[in-house]
Amino acid sequence: MPKRVTATLATAAAFLTGIAGAEAADYIPEPAMLEQPVVEYAPTPYYSRVDCAAAFNDDANLRVSDPELHFIEKNGGHIETDDSWSCDVGLGLYVHQNVRLDTTLEYRGEFAVEGFADPDVVASLNQRTEVNSFVTLFNAYYDFGDHWGWTPYVGGGIGFAYNTIDDAFVSDSGFVTVGGNSVDFAWALMAGASTPVSPDLLFDIGYRYVNFGDVSSGITGRNIDGTESFTSPVLVRDMDAHEVRAGFRYNYY
Repeated sequence: MPKRVTATLATAAAFLTGIAGAEAADYIPEPAMLEQPVVEYAPTPYYSRVDCAAAFNDDANLRVSDPELHFIEKNGGHIETDDSWSCDVGLGLYVHQNVRLDTTLEYRGEFAVEGFADPDVVASLNQRTEVNSFVTLFNAYYDFGDHWGWTPYVGGGIGFAYNTIDDAFVSDSGFVTVGGNSVDFAWALMAGASTPVSPDLLFDIGYRYVNFGDVSSGITGRNIDGTESFTSPVLVRDMDAHEVRAGFRYNYY
């Protein structure tokens, strides 16, 4: 090969090698992209709740000194119990996908228990008192899973009620039996359904039957002239209600 050609090829090779080296020197490799972990915000096992209800009270058993019948009933009259309302707050825990537990404290609004005398029986005397309660329940529920956006459930609870009875007033004679309070066993059965309002808030609506026991007045009586004497206690027994309830449950994240 002629020396001139060889020199030319050598010069070209050196030139190309220089270009490649310069490009290699300018190249800075990009750092490897690391995949970011996906964070899933799952609820904790805990929730809080608040509910209110329209309470349709069954007719309670008004008695004096716990005979079989109140003196109004003995003389042809009858006993009526007004309806009321209740509101509660509570804290709960999910122990399984379908099982949860909670504790609630509720106030039951005051309602009247009144005996209406038979107007044809002169011996009958009208009597009226009022009752309110604080009820604590320990509840368990079974959730049936999602159905068209709603989760049906059933449940039950046991606990205790702090019941207060106001002064019992006999309108015909003006005699008053001073009120009192007592603690009694309480229990409930419920069914309902919940639906999400947001990822952490549920709307809950349902039915509840609740029995909150008995309450007894004191044994102090007061006559219309203001004098006091011992008397038989006035009792309201078998207090229970059918409720339509609505409220919210908040799941903590």
